[in-house]
Amino acid sequence: VNENILVDMKIDGKDTKALVHFDRNGFAYVMDRTDGTLLRAHKYVTTDWAEKVDLKTGRPVKVREHSPLEVGRNVSACPSAMGGKDQQPGSVDPKDPTKFYMPTNNWCMELEPQERTHTQQGTVYVFANVYMYPEKPG
Repeated sequence: VNENILVDMKIDGKDTKALVHFDRNGFAYVMDRTDGTLLRAHKYVTTDWAEKVDLKTGRPVKVREHSPLEVGRNVSACPSAMGGKDQQPGSVDPKDPTKFYMPTNNWCMELEPQERTHTQQGTVYVFANVYMYPEKPG
């Protein structure tokens, strides 16, 4: 859903041909677009379902307390099912490629996991009841 932005920028003092992606999961990823190496992964909205992204594996380090792993155990998690960013495109400042302008959704959710059952083809269901609320400032 979200765009990849190609920028030439300095990373650790080195000129880098980068690909920047603000993902729905609440992390902004910076990769070397010449070889796919993950260089950075930073939270850009309130994100508590994962502590960080392991730069070696590219996998998030999940926080069990905020991960919907068990049916019957409700969790609160940020960002919400809407995602930290949706379909509206972002942009980069051409004069300063370290400045990005992103429309974001700073919402959290209460998630009640449900048993996986068959759903009607063509319908969307995430096997959970979700209540979304705006993140409290602070």
